[in-house]
Amino acid sequence: MPTCPKCDSRMTYPDGANYACIKCGQRWPISGTVQIVPITINDVKQIREDIMTKNNRIRSCDNCGREKVIQSHGRCGGCNGAVKGLIPDTPEFLKTLAAAKERFSDPNYKRGGKRSVEGPKKISSAGVKKIKTHVRALKIKHAGEAPADMALVIASMEMQRDSFLSSADKMQKAIDILMS
Repeated sequence: MPTCPKCDSRMTYPDGANYACIKCGQRWPISGTVQIVPITINDVKQIREDIMTKNNRIRSCDNCGREKVIQSHGRCGGCNGAVKGLIPDTPEFLKTLAAAKERFSDPNYKRGGKRSVEGPKKISSAGVKKIKTHVRALKIKHAGEAPADMALVIASMEMQRDSFLSSADKMQKAIDILMS
């Protein structure tokens, strides 16, 4: 391909009866006197990179400042989704954007960290029923054993309780994520 007469770039292509430059947009007739320079693999890579950069939508969100794909109005998907359906520039809209900015700028956001101090974990009534049923089954299973073996039974029951509490913690984290 010939070099561009304006910017001397080798990123040119034929466009009908003219050549066109990708870098500066210059067009000139194919029949003109232009030096033809062979294109290399590096030139192809550079052209592809330039085209990808033009089409790249990853930028800094105008609201939260995260480097994300910008969906519309300069906002990332999180900020845009937060205000979806709200009337722009209303107090509710601005308050929601501010809340989204605060949430997304939290260093523990989506890292599994605790965002606030939590009280004791609550177990659902279904979880309590499972624990009670399991305790009854263990009591029946170990009813004829000597009291010395009861320490093993208690240890086994405590391990089962810890497993249920761990499951309850995981469920609570999932609920917290869905609620936020």
